[in-house]
Amino acid sequence: MKAKKIIQAMVILMVMPLMVPIASALESEKIYFIELEYNKGLLKLTDIDVVTGYPVLSENPALPYKLELMDVDSEVLYVGYFDVPKRIYGPPPLNPEDIASVVELDYVKFTISLPYHKRGVLIKIARDAEELYINAMQFAMYCGDTVCQPDENNKACPLDCLAVHEEKEEGAGKLPYLTLAIAIGILALILIKVRIRAEKLHTKGMHHKRIESKRAMPEKKSRRHKTHK
Repeated sequence: MKAKKIIQAMVILMVMPLMVPIASALESEKIYFIELEYNKGLLKLTDIDVVTGYPVLSENPALPYKLELMDVDSEVLYVGYFDVPKRIYGPPPLNPEDIASVVELDYVKFTISLPYHKRGVLIKIARDAEELYINAMQFAMYCGDTVCQPDENNKACPLDCLAVHEEKEEGAGKLPYLTLAIAIGILALILIKVRIRAEKLHTKGMHHKRIESKRAMPEKKSRRHKTHK
């Protein structure tokens, strides 16, 4: 019994080193997940996204469709091959000499996936003269994409980060002028209100003086009349 357990433990220890590479190979990674539509020989893009998953393209150049992932300089970052799953195979014939029935579809929707690359901006799918171009620019993270990425700085990528820094400085430089303009506007409004109020008080004072002068005139006339008598 003890010998049997020892043998099992030895087998496990021998198998574990072999399983580690397999497990690491099956780990999910960042991929382009592409939905395609096949209609009578023509491919059309339905949707594209970047998700976590497993790339499924083949490295076999014998397959009819070739896919290339390229960067902004048209450098090929990845190459893969695939075929459209348009054939439906019937059950195997009872007679080994007979050929299994195959139905070929004119229309089918399917998905493909390939490894993500932060410099990838364009995906090209080609078969003979047929070519389909897929824009992947929205998923790219490279020096020159006008976005200062977390792993970029003014020295590593001045094209992105320096431009962002200059925009911030330009915005910060405009702020004092904007504050000064607002302050001048508020001061002008205050002065206008003070002037309007002063004019109103002056007009009101003049009006009171005129009323008082009119009231004083009959008294003077009555005094003159009494003096004349």
